[in-house]
Amino acid sequence: FVEPMGDITFSDKRHLFPLSSENTVYTPGHALPPTIRFRGWNIKIVVCYDLRFPVWTRNQPDNLYDLLIVPSNWPISRVKPYKTLLSARAIENQIYTVGCNRTGVDKYGDYTTGMSSIFDNLGEDIKETRRNGHIYALLDLTNLKEGRERFPAYRSSDHFSIDLTPAR
Repeated sequence: FVEPMGDITFSDKRHLFPLSSENTVYTPGHALPPTIRFRGWNIKIVVCYDLRFPVWTRNQPDNLYDLLIVPSNWPISRVKPYKTLLSARAIENQIYTVGCNRTGVDKYGDYTTGMSSIFDNLGEDIKETRRNGHIYALLDLTNLKEGRERFPAYRSSDHFSIDLTPAR
């Protein structure tokens, strides 16, 4: 995450995708995704396959975030799980989620336009598409916080710790 003044925050991918042999090229991250504070928002970034692991993105009362950004590489053959998981993470964490998916073709599949999405805290896809294919949505932090106060489910979340020992 690069801020306008040049400050950079890194988020290492924890869960390496087994079907593409990422584990032979990359080392998994060994820290929870950092919370980035930017223009009044608390933001987390997880990468692609990390989206499948809800505990990895779980909102905690003592470390509440508002927006999850997920740069992704999901082929059209898995569009339903991709969008379902983005929606689920938005609902369970009472956040906005932005799934930024690639386009093109490789040996693992086709990556068509239209798979990137923006979900609100109720799990609704709120993106709009412009003529040039770019998507956008207006994210309302005040509305998000008011929704959390009306239904503060995040306060009931279980406290837990994550073992960051490398998986075998």
